[in-house]
Amino acid sequence: MPKKVFSKNHPVERIVGVADATLNTIDTVERTIQSTVAPLRKNVLKRYPTVFLLAVTFGITATAFGVEQLMSQSAFLMDRPYLIVAIGITILVLTGTAYRKSN
Repeated sequence: MPKKVFSKNHPVERIVGVADATLNTIDTVERTIQSTVAPLRKNVLKRYPTVFLLAVTFGITATAFGVEQLMSQSAFLMDRPYLIVAIGITILVLTGTAYRKSN
């Protein structure tokens, strides 16, 4: 356990106390929101699976289109389509490896 350098009334100790209290409050609020929203979220997914599927499909498509538009503005990437493919495959391999190691 680290030895305390400051006294209890030192400004640094007071700031640390306020930060700890703030983090505890945020953690409590987050748990409360999760416990309140989780049943509603599950209910919505069960009642409207098609709407959820369409929303996810739109989100993925919009993201892919946005990335495509950003890349089309870069002359460097437009002239090197193989580089785009290599970057994409590298990202997939790295994220797959990270996922495998996390399990």
